[in-house]
This record gives sequence, structure tokens and C-alpha cells, in this order.
Amino acid sequence: MNHLRSYYFTCLIICGLALQVTFAQSDQKVTLESTIAFNRKDKAHVDALNRLTIIEKNTNPSKAFKYAQQAEKIAKSLNYQLGLATAKINMGDMQISFKRYFRAAKYHEEAFSLLKNLLDNNQIPKQKMLDFINKSLVPATRILDGMLKPSRRERRAIRRYKNINGLAAPFIAEVNASAKMELEKKNEELKKKEDDLKKKDETILDKESELKDKNKALRTTNYQKLLLARQKLLLSLEKDSLSTQTDTLARSLRVKELREMALQDSLMLQDLEKKNLQLEKAKTEAKQKQQAAELKQKKTIIQFATGAGIIVLILLALVIRSYYKQRKAARLLTLQKKYLADKNEKITKQKEAITEKHQEIITQQEQLQQKHQEITKQKEELALKNDAITKSNREILAQKDELAEMNEEINQRNEEVRMQMELIETQNETIKQEQQIADALLLNILPEQVANELKENGRAKIRHHDMVSVLFTDFKGFTRLAEIIEPQGLVQELEKCFTLFDEIMEKHNLEKIKTIGDAYMAVGGLPMPNTTNFVDIVLAALEMQRTMDQLKIEKEAKGEPFWETRLGINTGKLIAGVIGKKKFAYDVWGDTVNTASRMESSGEVGRVNISGVTYELVKDFFICEYRGKIMAKNKGAIDMYFVNAIKPELSLDGEGIEPNQEFKMMLETKSKEVAEQLQAVNA
Repeated sequence: MNHLRSYYFTCLIICGLALQVTFAQSDQKVTLESTIAFNRKDKAHVDALNRLTIIEKNTNPSKAFKYAQQAEKIAKSLNYQLGLATAKINMGDMQISFKRYFRAAKYHEEAFSLLKNLLDNNQIPKQKMLDFINKSLVPATRILDGMLKPSRRERRAIRRYKNINGLAAPFIAEVNASAKMELEKKNEELKKKEDDLKKKDETILDKESELKDKNKALRTTNYQKLLLARQKLLLSLEKDSLSTQTDTLARSLRVKELREMALQDSLMLQDLEKKNLQLEKAKTEAKQKQQAAELKQKKTIIQFATGAGIIVLILLALVIRSYYKQRKAARLLTLQKKYLADKNEKITKQKEAITEKHQEIITQQEQLQQKHQEITKQKEELALKNDAITKSNREILAQKDELAEMNEEINQRNEEVRMQMELIETQNETIKQEQQIADALLLNILPEQVANELKENGRAKIRHHDMVSVLFTDFKGFTRLAEIIEPQGLVQELEKCFTLFDEIMEKHNLEKIKTIGDAYMAVGGLPMPNTTNFVDIVLAALEMQRTMDQLKIEKEAKGEPFWETRLGINTGKLIAGVIGKKKFAYDVWGDTVNTASRMESSGEVGRVNISGVTYELVKDFFICEYRGKIMAKNKGAIDMYFVNAIKPELSLDGEGIEPNQEFKMMLETKSKEVAEQLQAVNA
């Protein structure tokens, strides 16, 4: 039973602490969400996102991972290395929980590199690195080491973690040494506490024995004194009751009350003696159970002495259990002392109350006579007051009628106000809907970031971009077909093609810039820069040509005229933004744009024509065909290449259409290389 009680008590404590932690986290979560709601994109914003990741990762992992990604993105833009490292650690820890070990290794490796750099520059304390190793790196390594048959990706993750552990070897040694010292220190503290508890147990046993003797003597003495005092008081009252016939009835009643009180006190003392005997018996049983439990605990400790960590846990449980037993015994001792002290105090007060009651009876008789005279006088005064109240009631009735009229008028005004409020709410809802329509139209012609900047500032800045891929398309024979097709049908066909192109742009994270007649222009890497746009735009171009080939087949089958498409791509620097005050249009300028236009005009129908710059970036991913140096207007001879398809080994089913997982991994590596090159150039 004692073990069960200790177990339940420990569970209650843990539940209470868990509730406190939950409430504290709930308050903290509200505070952090209010911080990120301002969207200031500063260091405080990054720290708040990282804290929200930790709070949400057990209850809502997908939401937590999005927080971490946002923190990573903003920290990169701010060059906030510590915030970026924390985001990487959180993302790595969550990938471990998702069982994506290779991705976790990548994030942890990047986090270690960032922390090492910060530590070398004395920008963070060493404890930050030790916490990362102890809480993230070591647990991940243990999970992977415990795998019996790891997959190919898991083996790659194991090799990556071994590499990190090799770099972090000095820190891991320091963590192990610190843990060993802390364990030895706790063992010494537990041993000391165990000795103190033994001494306290002996002291409590001595005090319990002493208290037992004192309680027995006190019960006997108090009981005898109480009975003697009651008997003397009864004799005194009985003698006084014979002195006058006037007070006979009152005193007899008082004697009866006192006898009943004496009987109750006698029964109470007897009950107290029984309870004390039961308490002593319970203490004896508790002591025997405690000794048996302690003997059982000692045997258990000996059986599990092989594990140092388990010994620490058992000793800690014993200390906690013994501590609460001492507290319980101390509380019982205090309650017993308090109960006896209260009982003695009550007996003393009852003696004093009996004497006071006797005097009060005489005083009350005198007061009753005086009150009788006062009541007669009050009756006369009440009669006069009743007349005044009757008069006041008449006045109150008149005032009630006036109030009823005023309430009716107030209700009418309230109804008018309510109708006006409903009208205002309807108007606000209409304004809100119109604003949403206006925002949707604005986003349809401008990128979201540029649209938001225009709404906030009234203008958008012209920005320089280091790496953007530009795509141009043009339909062969459009002018000839325009002469034989009705204008309405011509526009419908254009809309059909451009709608398909728009869907392809959205799929590949590209931004449509504009259409001029039958020409279509789009870019990758705008307005938000990225380092995968050169591959994204080639994938989109191949899909556009496949789509046009399919339309050609359908048109030929129906005997209808069809269009064939030339398509050109170039990659490089440009500037982008919105100019003018009216009819805003997002546009791009620079030699990169002009060269992309020349790629289109120098291309062939049904083919994807790219520049030498773009070729150098995508040659590892696609099958390309060198065309040689081709003369371009105002450019001279330029290296040009046709892109035929994705390399078979990098495509699903080897068809060269859809990229496989290896393609995506290569693109991720290539993206990092390009980002580092751009960073080095800008530095």
C-alpha cells in the first residue's frame, strides 16, 4: 500500500507540474504568436519562431516544421547566424522524429558548422555547443547505431553523423567528463541525505514515544479536573436555586444544560481516548510497514546495483519517499498537539462561559423590562411612520408612471441605434468584399511581394538581381494564321495556349511577366530570389513544348490549323520593378533579357534553345545538343544549345520527362554551390 501511495503521489506531482508547464507554454505561445504577427523580420522574430517550433513539435509537427523553415529563411536574410543555427537544430531534431535521418544529418551538420564558427569568434558561450551535442547529436547517433539493418540512405546518414562526431570529438569528451562528474556528485549527495534521513527517523521515533506518554498523562489530568469543576458548579447552582422561587425555573433549566454539557464532555473525552488508542495502533502498523518496505527497498537496490544510472534513480526515489514520510509524520504530530491544545482551550473557555452566562441571565431580565418599555414607545413611533410611508407610496406610484414613459422612449431610441449598427455592419461587409476583389485583381497582375509593397508604401523599389532565368516564346506563322482565322477564334486559341503556359509557370515556381501579341515572357528567381531557377525554367520549357506538340496532334486530327512554338532561355543579372504612377506593370530590364529574346528568335520550332550561360548550369541534369556559334541580332556569334530531355538516370522510368529523387538531390547540392558562388562574388 505504501508503495502504491508513493506511486500515486508521485504521479499527482508530475501531473501538476505538467499542467503548470502546459499553462506556462500556452501563455508563452500566445506571447510568441503576437510577436511574429507584427512580421518585423528581425532577430526577435526569428527567436520567436524557433521557440514556437519547440512548443509545437510534439503536438503539431507539421506546423512546427513550417515555423522552423520560416526562422531559417528570415535568419538567412538577416545573416543572423545564431538564429539560423537554432532553426537548423530544430529542423534536424524534427527530421529524426520523422525518421528522415539523412535530412536530419544534413541539418545537424550545418548547425554544427555554424555553432563552431560562432564559438571560434567568441560570439556564443561553449555551453551552446555542448547543449547541441548532448540534446541533438548524441541521441541521433544512438538511434542510428541501434539499427540492425539500415537502408542505403540510413547508411549514408550514419557516415555523415560519424563525420560530425569526428569534428565534435573534443566537445563530446567534455560532455562525457561533465556527466561523469555530475553523477559522482549526485551519488555523494544522495549518500549524505540517506544518513540525514536515518538520523531524522530516530529523532521522530523518540518524539513519538515522548508525545505518547505526555498525551496519556494529559488526558487523565484534564478529565479529572473537568469532572471536579462540573460537580462544584452543579452544587453551587443547586444551592442558589433554593434561595428564591422567582429564579427556580431558569436555574433548573441551566442546571440541566450544564449536566448535558458535562455528559457531552465526558463522552468526548472517552471518544478522544479511543481515537488516541486507534492512532497509536495505526502508528505501530505504519512503522512495521515502513520497516518492511525499507527492507524490500534495500533488497531491490542490491539487485539493481549493476547500473549506475538506475542506482541514482532508485536512491532519488527513496529520498523523495522518505522525505514525504517525514513530512507526513511531522504533520500528524503537529495536528495531535494542536488538537489537544484546542481541546484544553475549549474547556477553559466553557468554564468562563458558565460564569458569564449566570451573570447574563440577571442582566437579561433587567434588559427585558427595559425593552418592553422601549417597544411600547416604538409602536407609537411606527404608527406615525406608517402614515408617512402611505404618503410616500402615493408619490412613488406617480414616479413609476413617469419612469415607464421614459423607458418606452429609451427603448425606441435603442431600436433606432440597433438598426443603424446593422446598416453600418452591412456597409463594412460590402467594403471588405470589394477590398478582397481589388486585392485579387492586383495580385493577378503583380507578384504578391510587389503588390504588398505598393499597398504599404504607394510605390515599389527597383531591385537588382544577380541570378534570374528569362524565357521567351513566339508562335511560328501567327501572322499568316491571323489572316485566315476569325479574330474571336484567334483570341480564344491564344487564351487557351497562354492559360496552359500560366499553369506550367505556377507549377514550376516561375513568374509570368507579360504577353505582347503572340509572345509570352516569364522569369525564374523573381521577385523572391532562389538558386534553382535555371533548372525550374528548363523543366517548364520542356513541358510547354510537350503541351504544344499534343495540341498539334489534336488539331491535325481535326484538320484544323495549328501553331508551332519557338522558345529561348538565358540566365544572368537584371533589374526588376514597377515604374510609373498609373496602370502598374511589373517588368524586367537588362542584357540578360535581350539575350533571352535572341535565343527565342534564333531557335527552332518545337525545340528549347538555351544560351551558353544556362547550359553550364544545367548540363549535369539534361541531355543537351550543341548547335555551335549562331549569329544573333546585335550580339554577333553566340554559343547555343538545344535541350532534348532529362538524363535517363535522373528521370522516372528513364523516359526523360519527370525528375526522380536523385535529380532533386543533385539540384539541392547544385543550389548550394551556386548560392556560395553568388555570396563570394557579392562579398
